[in-house]
Amino acid sequence: MTGKAADDYARSQANKSSKRDAALRRTQARQDASLKREQAIAQAKQNAANNARNNALNDKAQRNKVFRAKLGGVVGGFLKSWAVGVIIGIANSVGKSAANNAIDARAEGWENEVIKKLGLNAVAVLK
Repeated sequence: MTGKAADDYARSQANKSSKRDAALRRTQARQDASLKREQAIAQAKQNAANNARNNALNDKAQRNKVFRAKLGGVVGGFLKSWAVGVIIGIANSVGKSAANNAIDARAEGWENEVIKKLGLNAVAVLK
């Protein structure tokens, strides 16, 4: 093989080799792109599922928080009104007791005064 023929053959082989390499690189690039696309789709699906689950949990937690707040308000209101009622009842009881004691004392004093004024015997009046 002469020098020119050897150069042409080498050039031809280099061109064929570069075309094969380019074809392999294109195929590899397509496969890599396809794999990355599938991974991105899978990741997007997973993110969507996680977001949906988190939103559902957050909604439930918020509903529970609102319910507990309302329940606490109702229970707190009941306990306050009950406590006020108990305090008023105790105050009324104490007031009535004091008033009854005062009335009894005044009545006893009045009876004693009437007995003295009339000059009656206390033992005879009581019988």
